[in-house]
Amino acid sequence: MWERLLWIRSLSARTSKETQGLAVSNKALTQSGQDVQQKKGKIENAVASDENLNSEEIKCKSLLSRKKMFANLSSETGKMGAALYSIGVDESHIYFAIEYSNSSNLIYYIDIEGLMIERRQKGIASTGIDSEVLSPIASYAQITEVKPGEIKQLVLCYNLFTIKANQKVVFFVRETNGGRNVEFEISPKLMFNKKTVYKL
Repeated sequence: MWERLLWIRSLSARTSKETQGLAVSNKALTQSGQDVQQKKGKIENAVASDENLNSEEIKCKSLLSRKKMFANLSSETGKMGAALYSIGVDESHIYFAIEYSNSSNLIYYIDIEGLMIERRQKGIASTGIDSEVLSPIASYAQITEVKPGEIKQLVLCYNLFTIKANQKVVFFVRETNGGRNVEFEISPKLMFNKKTVYKL
C-alpha cells in the first residue's frame, strides 16, 4: 500500500515538472516569435523608409557608405568641428558629405548650414566680397543638433554649378544663438577631380 502511494506521488511530481517545463518552453517560443516579428517589422520599416526616398536622396545615402576621401579638409571653432567627408557627382548634380564632431561640453544647435559662393569685387577705392548662399535640392540625415562627444554626418545635393576665377566655394554652419560658426573652403580642383570624386 505504502509503495503504491509513493509511486503515485512520484508520478504526480514528475508530471507536474514536465507540465511546468512545457509551459516555460511555450513561453520562450512565444517570446522568440514576438522577437522575430519585431525584427521583421523593423526591417520592413527600413525598407519602407528607403522606398520613400527620391533618387537624389538615395544617392545621398549611398555616399555615406563610401570610404572617407578627405582627411584634412576641416575647420573647428570652440571645439565644434566640420569636415568634408566625400564628394559625389552624377549627370546633373553634385553631392557633399559633411561630418560634424563636437568635443566640447555644450550642445551645438545648428541654425543654418550649406554652401555659399564668394566673389571678390574690385572697386576703385577698395576690394569687397559678395556672397551667395546656394539652395540644396535634396539632403539626407538632416541634423539639428550635435551633442557633446557626438559625430554626425549628412549629405547635401546641389545642381551642378560653375566657378569663375574670382569666386570660391565655402561650406559654412552657423550656431543658433552662439558664436561657434565654422566654415572652410572647397577647392574646385577637388570637386571636379575624378580621383577624389565618386561617380553616383
